[in-house]
This record gives sequence, C-alpha cells and structure tokens, in this order.
Amino acid sequence: MLWMQKSCGLSRVLDTIESSKELLLSSACRAAILALEDVVSHVGAERRQKGVDPSERRTIRAVVWVRDAVPLSAHSCADAARTTTRPPSSYRQWSVQVIIPSILKARFSVCEIVTPPSAQGQITQAGSVMLHYDDATLKDLYFLDPQWLCDMLAHVVTIREINPFARTGVMKLDDLKHVFKSSNLGPVDTRGYIVNLLNKFEVALTWDNRTLLIPSLLPSEDDPHTPSVKVKIPVRSRGWAVRNKKLPPTTSATTVVGNSSFYADSPTPPSTDSTSGLELNERSDPELAIRRMLLMSYFPSGFWSRLMTRLLADDAIVDIVRSFVVMPKEVAQDAKMAKLLDVRAEWVLWQTGMELRYSDVVLFRMKEVISSVKNSPIDYRKLRLKLKQEGVWADMDLVNSSILEVLLPLDTIVIKRPITDNDEQIGYQAIVLDPSPECAAQLLALAVDHIDILLEDWYPTLGTRFVHTSEGKFLVTRIVPCPRCLASSLQENETDNSWPTSRQNLALPNFSENLNEDVDFNVAGNASANRRVRKSQESYTSDGDSGVGPDSAGSSRKPSMEGHPEVINEDEEAVEPNPQYSWMVEECILAAYDKKSVKCPLHGDISLAHIAPDTMFLDLGERHLIRPNSITRGHLLGRGAFGFVFKGTCKVRGSSTTIDVAMKMLQPVAPGPNASQSAVIAYKGAQGKWDRDPLQYASKAYCTARQELNILLTLRHPNIVPLVGVCTKPLALVLDLAPLGALDITLRNYRRSGAKLGAFTLQAVILQVAKAIEYLHQQHIIYRDLKSENVLVWSMPPPFQDHLDVPVYIKLADYGISRLTLPSGTKGFGGTEGFMAPEIMRYNGEEECTEKVDCFSFGMFIYELLTLHQPFESHESVKECILEGGRPPLTYRETLYPSYMLDLMVLCWCQQPRDRPSASQIVSIASAPEFTHLHDIVSLNHPSTVVATASFHAQEDGASSSGEPAACGGEMWLACANKVTDQLMVSGHSFVQYSSLVLPEEPTAACLVGNSVWLGDCKGQIHAYFVGDCTHIFSYALDPDSPDNAGVCAILHLERQSRVAVGLCNGRVFLVRDDLSPAAPTMAEGSFVMSELGSSSVLHAITAVYTDNDNECQLWCGESDGALSVYTMHENIVTGHKVLNHYEPIIANVHVHQIVSSHSPIMYEGPAAVWTYVHPGTMLSK
Repeated sequence: MLWMQKSCGLSRVLDTIESSKELLLSSACRAAILALEDVVSHVGAERRQKGVDPSERRTIRAVVWVRDAVPLSAHSCADAARTTTRPPSSYRQWSVQVIIPSILKARFSVCEIVTPPSAQGQITQAGSVMLHYDDATLKDLYFLDPQWLCDMLAHVVTIREINPFARTGVMKLDDLKHVFKSSNLGPVDTRGYIVNLLNKFEVALTWDNRTLLIPSLLPSEDDPHTPSVKVKIPVRSRGWAVRNKKLPPTTSATTVVGNSSFYADSPTPPSTDSTSGLELNERSDPELAIRRMLLMSYFPSGFWSRLMTRLLADDAIVDIVRSFVVMPKEVAQDAKMAKLLDVRAEWVLWQTGMELRYSDVVLFRMKEVISSVKNSPIDYRKLRLKLKQEGVWADMDLVNSSILEVLLPLDTIVIKRPITDNDEQIGYQAIVLDPSPECAAQLLALAVDHIDILLEDWYPTLGTRFVHTSEGKFLVTRIVPCPRCLASSLQENETDNSWPTSRQNLALPNFSENLNEDVDFNVAGNASANRRVRKSQESYTSDGDSGVGPDSAGSSRKPSMEGHPEVINEDEEAVEPNPQYSWMVEECILAAYDKKSVKCPLHGDISLAHIAPDTMFLDLGERHLIRPNSITRGHLLGRGAFGFVFKGTCKVRGSSTTIDVAMKMLQPVAPGPNASQSAVIAYKGAQGKWDRDPLQYASKAYCTARQELNILLTLRHPNIVPLVGVCTKPLALVLDLAPLGALDITLRNYRRSGAKLGAFTLQAVILQVAKAIEYLHQQHIIYRDLKSENVLVWSMPPPFQDHLDVPVYIKLADYGISRLTLPSGTKGFGGTEGFMAPEIMRYNGEEECTEKVDCFSFGMFIYELLTLHQPFESHESVKECILEGGRPPLTYRETLYPSYMLDLMVLCWCQQPRDRPSASQIVSIASAPEFTHLHDIVSLNHPSTVVATASFHAQEDGASSSGEPAACGGEMWLACANKVTDQLMVSGHSFVQYSSLVLPEEPTAACLVGNSVWLGDCKGQIHAYFVGDCTHIFSYALDPDSPDNAGVCAILHLERQSRVAVGLCNGRVFLVRDDLSPAAPTMAEGSFVMSELGSSSVLHAITAVYTDNDNECQLWCGESDGALSVYTMHENIVTGHKVLNHYEPIIANVHVHQIVSSHSPIMYEGPAAVWTYVHPGTMLSK
C-alpha cells in the first residue's frame, strides 16, 4: 500500500486490493490483477453514469494496462532486492524510472519515454499533462514535462549566445548537437525527434535532411536587399559538377548552381582580368513581365515556411535555371563572356517571401504584399483592380484581402562589350540574352502547383478549389492582371514618393518623429474611393485648437480602413483613378480551350501565351505538346472517374511513323457509335455539367492534367507508364498503350475461368509493382492509390498457363492524387476505400503521413492478387472496420500460397506505419528465392542445432471436393544436438502437428528405411522408430567394444539390395538387413549384420551408384586426406574395392566431407555421376 497518496501527487484512491511482493511474484498475481480489473470496471461504470469527463474515462481504461506492467515491475524489484512498499520519498523516482515506462511499453508495445533531467526523481504533480502526439513521426514519444519540452524547442530560436548557428534563419542540422550539448536528452535519437518536434510546431523545417529553415529568424521584408541581412541559399543540385561537364558547348556558360550549403556573403565576383571591359546589365519591360496574384482572407500559420521548403527541395528548378537564358553561340564560345556569366543562381529569403536571383537579375519572386511596405515596382494597394465576375467587371477589395504575388520580370540580360580600333575604344557592342519563354512558363507552373497543392492539402478550409464563401466568392481568388494596364499605372506610382522607405517610419499612431513626412495610406479599394492628399501630421496631434471636434462632420481625424487617420483636401477635386483590368485564372483556363486570348476593355485581346502560358501548357515545349493534327482518336477502351480512355495513333515527331497510344480524355468526348448505353449516359451527364458550369469543369480538367503531369514529367522507370505528351484540343493526356488493359480486367478473367495466379506469376507482379513504388519513394513521391485498376498490363500469361511461356510485364499508371513529400511527410485526403491507410482515414488527411501509406495499400493489393477480389467486397462499414484493426478474410484456397507471400501481405497492412516494411524491403522480400517456394514456417521449442534430417512422403489419390489436387502429406524428422528429435507432420502446404522424442545419446545421422526412421548417435548405436506414431522398434550397438565409442556418421538405404549401409566415424561400414529387426541390442551378426567393410581409420560420408542395368551397386565412401573408397557389390556380395584420391600427390588433413550421386538419395535419369565436396577448401568435384 502507498502511504499518503495525496501528498505524493497521486489521485484519490477509490478502491484497493491487498497485495504483497510475494503475491506479485507468485502464480496468484494473475487472479489479483483480474480482481483489480473488476474494481476498475465497476468504478468506471459508476463514474460514466455520473457524466464523468471523457479524459477521465480514458484514464480509468488505462489502469488496466497494469496487467502487463506489474509482473515486470515486480520481477525487476525482486532482482534489485527492493520492496514493493515504498515511502513517498523514493516512490516518485521509482515510478518515473520503472512503473510509468513499464505501463506505457505494455500498452503501446514500442515507445520512448522522454524524461527531462528535472523529472529524474520526481513524478509529475496532480493536474500536470503528459504530452503525446499522433503524428506519423512522433507517435512513439511521450513527454512527461511540457515546460521542459518548450524550453528545449526555444533553444533553436533563442538569443545568439545560446544558438549562434542560426543568425540568419538557416541552420545546419549537424549544429543541433552543439545547441543541445548541455541538455541531458537521454538515449533517444536527439536529432531525429527534435527535428520532428520543430516541424510539428512549425518552429523550423527541413527540406534536404541537412539544413533547417527557421522562419522567425529570417529578416523581414523592410529591405531584403541590404547585404547585411541577405539570406542566400544556392539552388540545390545533385552531382551538378559532373553534369555540367557533359553539357554541350552552347550551354556551357549557363548559370552555375552551387551545392546545398548556405552562406551569407555575396559570391566572389569574376576576376577583373578575365572579364576586363565587359559589363553585365539588365533591361526590363513591364509589359513583358508575368504576374499572378492570389487573394485570400488570411495567410495561415506556417504557410510561408512550408512553401519555401517545397521550392527549395524541388530539383526541377535546377534544370530550369540551366536553360533560363537563351545563349547565343558567340557568347558560349567567348571565354571572357562565359566567365562573366559564371555566377551562382541563389534563393534570397525573408519571412514573407523569396526570390530567385541570377547575379543581380531577379528571375522569379513570390511574396506577400504587405500594406506597410511599398511594393516595387507596382503598389497593388493603390490600384483600382477590376475583375470580370459573371460577365460584369467589378472592383476587387484589395484592402481587406491578403495578397500573394508571383512575379517573373523576364528581364533581358545585356552584355556590353567594348569595340576598339587600334587599342582605342570607339564604342560598345550590346549582346542581348533573352529569357526562354518555355523556362519562364515552367517556373510559373512549378510555383503555382506548389502553392495550390499546399493550400489544398495543408489548409483545406482555406484553399480548397471551387469552394465558395457565403458571398458566392472563391475561398482563394486567383488573378491574372493585364500587363498593359499595370504598365500604364507604373509612371504614376514612380512619381509618388509619399511612401516611407522602411518600416521604422511607420511607428503609428505616434507621428511625432516624422512630422514632415508626407504619407498617403489611402487605397482605392472600390469604385467610390477617391484620391486624397495628406496634410502635415501636426494637425493630427492638435487638441482641438481649430474648434472642430473629432466626431464632427468636418473633422479630419477619421480612421481609414487600415486604422490610420486620413485627410481630405477640400480645395482639390476628387479624382477617380483609372481602373486596371484582370481575369481569374479559371477564365484564362477556359479561354485556352478555344480562343487562346482574353479581352481587356482598354487594350483589346491579350494573348494567353503572354500572361498565362501555363494555362496553354507552353511549359511542356515541343517535346510533349502534341498538335491536334498529329493524333487520331480511335475506339473507346474504357472509362474511369476522370472520363473516357480511347485508343489512338500518334505521329512520331520528326518522322512519318505512328505509334499506338492511349488517350486519357479530360473533357467530355462522345464515346462513338458502337459504345455501350452506359457510356453514352456517362458522356451526356459529363457534357451537361460542362455546359452548366464550363468555368468550373474546365478548370477541374486542367488541374487534373497538371497534377498528373507534375509527377509523370520527372519519372523514368521501366515499370511506370511513360508520358507521350498532352493534346490540348480536346484536352487529353497521351500515354503508352497497354495491350491487355488494366490488371483488374485480367484478374476478372482468372476469376471467371476458375483459375488462380501461379506463384511465379504472382511473384513477378508483386516485384514489378514494388520496384515502381520503390522508385517513386526514392523520388520523394507518395503514390496514394495503389490498386489493380491502376496497374496496366503489357504481358501476362492467360489462365492455366505457366509464366515461363509468357513473361509478366506490367506498369504503374494514374498519378492524379500522388504527392511530392518532404522529410516531415505530407498531408491530404486521397485514395480508394479499402486500400486507404488508417492514418489517412482517422484524421481525414489533416495529419501528416509518410510513404508507409503506400505500403498499406500494397498489402491490400497483394490480397487482390491472391483472392481475385477487392478487399471488403459487399462490406458496409469499411472505414470503421479498418480503424478497429479488421482486415478482409481469406479462404483455405489462399492459405495454400507460399508463406512468404501471406506474411508479406500481413506485414504490409499492419495498423501502425512503423511496423510496415518499406518499399525497398518489399523488393528484397519479393526477390528472395524462397518467396515462391516457402509455404510454411514453424518455430522449434528449443534453440539447439539440427544435425540430421529424414523425411517421409505420402500422396493421397484423387482430388478434393474443390477440384484442387489431393493434398499431399508426410513427416519431417529433425535430429538435434540436444538429444531431441522433432517430428513435424505436414499436410498440403503447412505444418499441422509438432511432437518430439528424446534419444539416450546425441544423434548424428538419420535415414528413412521403408516406413521407419533410423537414427544414429554419437555412441555407434542405431535407433529405429515407426513413422506416424513414433513407436520405438529397436536400438542396436554396432561397435560396442570400440575404445573410442565411434559414432554413426552416415546411414544409407540400399533399397534394391534390401540392405542399409551404416558408417561409423572410425572407418567401419556395416551392411545390415532392412526387413528384419535385430534379436538382441548387440552382437547380431549373421542375422541382422550381414557384412562389414572398411579400409580407413576415418569415414565422413557414403553414397551409392547403380551400374550394369542396376545389377551392380557401387558404394562410394568419403574418407580423410582426399581419399575415396569404392566398393563394388553384385547380388549383395562385395566383388571389388579400389581407392581413389582427389590429389596427386596426396594432401594431408583434407577431408571428403560430403558425397552425393545421381542415384542416391534420389534416382535421376541419365548417366551415373558422383559429386564430392572437400574441406577445407571450396572444391566441388564430379
């Protein structure tokens, strides 16, 4: 019993059970714990009736875990000579160190208890909280002290004296050990769980497993271009130096990209000697710039840090930067200009944005438009932006919106090269390097896709597309402004110098430090907004000397929409600014299907290729963009959730040949004259939706194409369906054609014919799909929708045919819901019911998950292959069943498959992600030879070594009621070094019974003789037992008078001679009868022992060969020093003897350890042959 439980910080005792150390260590402990469970259940029922808090109910249930923890703790106490009755002073420490970890480990199987140093010796007080998170990376951790946890995390973002490694917001992961070196973190992997916690609370995120981004330590946007606060990260690249050397001469001077280390200083400028006289400038044209704006109600917490890490981790940017500038031939061949352009491309980061720079040229910028910081070159807050909604141009409320700007300036790079005449400079030659339109479109598409996926997966309540607010507006309004309208407003913005240059000048509402500052905070947010002129700020600080009160109609102290005072100059007429027109991205997408342009009321038609090239798929280039006249649509192949799939023929670019392709239509297309009625109905339904709301459904089709293209464009693997291209009219993804269609069709044919997949076919399918998943995971892609419908078949044996006649070749397709992932995991709800991992269903995709979700689906996919049925067919509550640990049932037919296949399936669909194998482990398991041969595994009751085996085979006649061949049975006898011989009964493909017998001495040899098993031991005795019931037949000592008690080294049944050859280690070989038991345990010569052979002092192995039409038997004996004794017998009489040797001259201490023949122990057709193994060495002789 515990004394003074309240003073120890424990809860009130509701009931007790008498106990003692002796009870806990005795067999009565189980009964006492069951009694404790009854008490807990009774108390819990009473408290539930009283409306107890759910958290208390969980606590009551948790007490039952003590059933597994108490015996463990009791034994540990007994080992330490402790008592189970403790005073309060030592109980706290003992609880933290023993009881709590024991209970938690008993309940959660595997977990780590993170105990802070302050808790060593004291238990948490009443009312304290023990932290546990269900994240994919943190669910194995339990924190006993939340305050200590907060202190540990604060180390990363604290003052420089504690963490001097992250002064600019970027930190190497290796430096974490220095930050926490003074903290006793215990045996848990410090770097691993600290990084996971930093990511959980969005304190810091990693993108390459080497670097941490700490958003709170990044500089603000006040002036990110000041060298002292720049945070530069070179564009990532794997093996850049090697690939750069392989580039053709025309691209050798493109941007050189650094490794993934980071630095705060500017790159070293080119040597003045090698670039003497050359100047590098840029030239901008506002009308050529590409802009994209997103209007949201707010920026969610962690949005910018997660968006930054996604872009920093994307290797596709490396290839884009390489080719971003069109390089003339003369530049590539000029060493000086190539040296001038040999500059790193780098990211510049701040808290609310990032930009990609090449030298001083901005290639790309993505930022939040902050009201207190002037946006350059265009101040969106001063624009009167109009957007066409439902056919009407309406003013956009930019004041009350959070604005995200994506900008590609598309500045041209100008190299000025001096022109000289007789060493005298007479002028300059300007060499213009234009940005590549294709690369610009690629960078825009990449950034937009990262933004859209982040909003959809991580912030679904804010960023889900095509979801409207109560006012009928999109949650996120995506805008493409007219570049000509913006260019016309630039001159006015450039002449307006009223904005402050830094945030220090905006210390509002205290204006005393900036009395002479002329600042205009008014924004033209709607049609009635007027341009106003500020008076001096002295008038704002007046206490009413003018005689006008603050609430008077003429008062100048009216708060603006931003909370700042504003003044109207009554002497100046209000002037309404000119509007700037824009279009929703969805409108541009719809226009890309037909017109390829949108119309501005002021400037006429604006080409989509100029303002929104991604909507026309111009980022794909000529390689993947298929013209409508280059492809011909054929007959309908099938349909899915996205639409119809047609067979087609596509012209190969640059030749007159055509190839067969599959056209995955993303907009409604008539199924054709021979289509089924269901296909026609499906087409009419889809076309009706498209006609009612073309804007939404055209955008959905575009987003579907974009999502799959994001994945397919980067993949190159033999088991992944390759992308041929994209056809834009009608919108379709063009893929390689699978001759046999989807795998689910093939499985359906197997099921209808009554066949099942053979073991080798099954292995090939599992292995090829596993290799495809492994490749995706290596590319940081989570597939999320693995099932037979998404596996396409190029070649597969038909039912009842062996796979060796027809090879298996399949590929993985359909990447519509696949996602790129970071080391911390990904979010988002996606998959098919029955195949979806429980961690996705439990939290509806709102918690992070890892690539282990694909491994769960892989288990269900194996179930499909084994049963030829989908998991949980006709089951009503699939989600609840999986979350409760339920799995689809198996029949006896599936249990006949090899054990490794069944075990792999069970491992893959484990409830906890950590218990599932990785894709690489699945490949290793499926590649093993035993994967198709191992049918069952049994664990022996002892760890002793098996020294000899014998097996008995029995085959029943006829067939089973199911049509399957009759199950074969038999026995396996395992003689072990601990004198135990195990008997395993086998039926069909599994072990059905396990029994053991004990020999008087250690067994050394075993052999099946008729319906009995003979066992030889180390004392030269043989013991015979009947198969089946293990009845003892006889025991016989062959050489009882031997001084060294030579053991039996070999037993060989010569069935045609009705003899059994028994060899002893001392070189003696006895031929005994197999049809007669000895009358006495020894000295039975003449009746049982028929003859004796032997010419050596050492014997290791025996085998037999039959010659002369089986009339003659040769007995081959492996001996020492490489020798072989061959005895020739005719009608059971020894007629000859000769000695052979492996070596000439003879080599001592080389023994013939193993010898087998083509006739023994199994008779094979063909010429007689003998194989020997000599030890030591690796010689195998024939």
